Amino acid sequence: VKFFVMVAVCCHWMACLWGGLAIYGEGDGTWLEALRESKGGSAERYQGARRVYMISLYWAIITLTSIGYGDITPQTQLEYGIAAGCTAIMASIWAYVIGAVCGIVSTMEPHEASFQRTMDDLNWLMRDRQGAAALCG
Repeated sequence: VKFFVMVAVCCHWMACLWGGLAIYGEGDGTWLEALRESKGGSAERYQGARRVYMISLYWAIITLTSIGYGDITPQTQLEYGIAAGCTAIMASIWAYVIGAVCGIVSTMEPHEASFQRTMDDLNWLMRDRQGAAALCG
């Protein structure tokens, strides 16, 4: 639950930031304008805070999971900077979540993990003793 909440909050803030760039961006040439030109459709699909937020949330989730379809791309220097920062932050969060989940899964059977550690220690000891025997003999 903790990881899901962390990812959801991060995606929300990234979507707000990315959507704000389109809504409050100066002049034409924002990512939203480029999306509208490339995808087409009615103009109302790209208007209103809620619709822009949903498109931005889609971008945030796709960026977080590093799928990156390429349909929403930065168009201005500011957008490139924000996208690079968001990508770096989200990649770090995604790596943390994947690592944490792998850590949880790897310790689901503590007796098996303990047995594996004991076997690793025993194998190391055997290699060490054989190396010492070769030096002595």
